[in-house]
Amino acid sequence: MAGFLETKKIPAKRARGFVLELANLKDEPASVDRFLTRFADFFPSRRLQRKKEIEYLVQTRQLKSLNATPEKLARARSAIILGDLQSWLRHAWTQSDARAREWKIFELRQHFWLRTTRDFDRDFNREDEVPPPFCFEQAMDYFLRNGDLAKVCKNESCPAPYYFAIRRSQKFCTDVCAGPAKRAAKLRWWNENRRFTEH
Repeated sequence: MAGFLETKKIPAKRARGFVLELANLKDEPASVDRFLTRFADFFPSRRLQRKKEIEYLVQTRQLKSLNATPEKLARARSAIILGDLQSWLRHAWTQSDARAREWKIFELRQHFWLRTTRDFDRDFNREDEVPPPFCFEQAMDYFLRNGDLAKVCKNESCPAPYYFAIRRSQKFCTDVCAGPAKRAAKLRWWNENRRFTEH
């Protein structure tokens, strides 16, 4: 856990990658495990397998016993990432008000710190402690600095709908996702203006 609490500065590209991947992560244990492996330095243990984390899963009834099978543990890890962290981040992502977005991220950072990083038997009184700027917090700071460009793609079939726009008026994450809407707009224009173009 010492490496996890190191206060190294992470590059903006890595913070952005973490935030985008967390927001767009699929509900599959294998995807969550790949995510935890890729961003191991953001978490207290590479796969949330410390005794303390497993005890938290039992306390929150995401696991029935400390001796869970690897499959059940994988599903429980997914519940921590997708049920807690991802859902809170997505909620912040959809806030148009900067203060509401900031409040949601504050709650998310606090939840992460209190629920997935503390060893209660060793660190029993840390409510007043200000944690170091660890990787997860730096990623949330990146999100807050760029929150006004955090958008959800208007294409309902987009495989990764949470993105950072280049312009505030941008509605689609890529030209590929914008394609169907552009074609529909052209067809609508043609249908409305056909009589003026016909001789």
